[in-house]
Amino acid sequence: MEIVKNEFSRFYEGYGTGTPYEPEPLNLRYRDFAQWNNRQIADGERKERSHRYWKEKVKNGIPVLDLPYEPGKKEGDRKGTQYRRVLDKETASALNKLAIKNNTTLFVVLFSIYILLLYRFSNREDIACGIVSAGRDDDSLRHIVGFFVNLVLFTLRVDEDEPFRRFLMRVKTEVLELFQHQAYPTELVFEELNMRHPDVPVSFNMANMRQVVEMDEPGSLSSGYIPVERDTKFELEVYVTEYRDGIVLDWAYAKNRFAPDTIEYMASEYTKLIDFFKESTAANYGDFRDFDSDHTFNRD
Repeated sequence: MEIVKNEFSRFYEGYGTGTPYEPEPLNLRYRDFAQWNNRQIADGERKERSHRYWKEKVKNGIPVLDLPYEPGKKEGDRKGTQYRRVLDKETASALNKLAIKNNTTLFVVLFSIYILLLYRFSNREDIACGIVSAGRDDDSLRHIVGFFVNLVLFTLRVDEDEPFRRFLMRVKTEVLELFQHQAYPTELVFEELNMRHPDVPVSFNMANMRQVVEMDEPGSLSSGYIPVERDTKFELEVYVTEYRDGIVLDWAYAKNRFAPDTIEYMASEYTKLIDFFKESTAANYGDFRDFDSDHTFNRD
């Protein structure tokens, strides 16, 4: 949609000024990507490696998260709404510096802290989370209209005694390895193991479309509930968008599973974790076990 909006605005501006907009010709089309992707899946050696990877990943089952759900509410209804949290320019800069210093990305930093948040609220050491990949890692795909999005399953065991820097590196390694095998249909592995495909309740999605960063600014945005009705594919979906002067975190959630104040509290705790780690970078990166919070949520 950002590609379509960007091109429309350029055509419209050209029409108004009398200077027609001439888009650059595309070297590839979506069908080229589809053919390439099908060849990757059909490659025998690659297929076998990915099959072994996923079989090892899921053979012991997928962790079940026990989040602070609303009592007495049934699963399945994904009618949802959204809560927004805005991080200022200084916080965004500090997080990017943390990523650079550890030879990783802003995505890995924010996702690592999100995993720690899920650990904190679920009281489970083993965490499962869906990662929504934009699928446009190659520059040649950035201006092609088409559905490249892919959902991959991420699992990790959390040890709160592990130094945060080491935890970051472990998440980075797991994510890189995961994306090497993201094209393989995991349904085939679950069928072979006679397991039901897991219904993972949470996801993490970070927009990496350059057009978004260039066209919009979050200066006029503020934290608070967004008056929208939307269907959620997960019970809790976090969408991260980086702008020139800040970061926007949109928490979309199923209304029948979470109370609004629960989501607001989780978003607040996530922000506190971000502040803790960005401010601790000068002194041994601050370990998670040293994080002090008013985490008094009554799970009963």
